[in-house]
Amino acid sequence: MGLNLDVENRDDEVYFTLHTRAMSTPFFSSERLQSKRRVVTWKEIEPRQFPEAVRLSAPGFIIRVWSVSRGGGGEAVAPYPVPKATSQQLQQKQVTSWGVYLGGLHYLGFKGDWNTKDFGPNTLLFRLPFGFFTSLDSLLRRPVSTHRYLLIQVPTEQVRSSYTLKKLSSLHNIQRSVLDEVRKGLGYFY
Repeated sequence: MGLNLDVENRDDEVYFTLHTRAMSTPFFSSERLQSKRRVVTWKEIEPRQFPEAVRLSAPGFIIRVWSVSRGGGGEAVAPYPVPKATSQQLQQKQVTSWGVYLGGLHYLGFKGDWNTKDFGPNTLLFRLPFGFFTSLDSLLRRPVSTHRYLLIQVPTEQVRSSYTLKKLSSLHNIQRSVLDEVRKGLGYFY
């Protein structure tokens, strides 16, 4: 979903492409939608639409949003080959490009009941199975707290060790030997 996309003409169509690396060709292109509204919502993506070469376990991807206008001069910039007849009639411009690391996205909630004025220009929202997410840099008003961990304050006299260094070292050695056995069983060489 795109919010507050900075397109020159509201009659332009917008679409996005997904890339595995910054300079790679797109492995997915979305449908083109009118950019008349402040919110552009594309169809949900099915991972089975991706080529087999795309790793679905990748921690991130590159997304580029493009604006397409009809007529006018200028050179067409397209993420894929465009036939000569249409390249003169269409003018394409990159609106924004994001390098998305899925673990670094900020959770917005399950419902889409936010105001577009709360977000900066060219904001992208991602609807994942657990709710809506975006970059923390896209929010005009930052959340009060972004802590992910619970802080417990306890008097020092009540704190005691739950293990000794010898027990911890023994546990670490057991974990390493189990990992080595698993790697040997799977055929990994290191």
